[in-house]
Amino acid sequence: MPTVSMTVNGKPVTGEVEARTLLVQFLRENLRLTGTHVGCDTSQCGACVIHLDGIAAKSCTLLALQCGFCTPGMIMAALDIVRRRGNDLDE
Repeated sequence: MPTVSMTVNGKPVTGEVEARTLLVQFLRENLRLTGTHVGCDTSQCGACVIHLDGIAAKSCTLLALQCGFCTPGMIMAALDIVRRRGNDLDE
């Protein structure tokens, strides 16, 4: 199994995960940090929100091991947004 390393609550942590392990699962099951919840299983309720590099993110939509599998799709979606919105884009 792959090993992931990250900083959680200011402390470095490492753990073995399956490639499709969600970040919320890693936090709850591997690190026993049960304050992060899975509330809806549809990524809509926000019970799983964490701060990732200072930005709120839903941990039920993030893999603990970012493999890059979805990167081409993200790039294609970004190109479509730029094509449609162009100069109207902002942060």
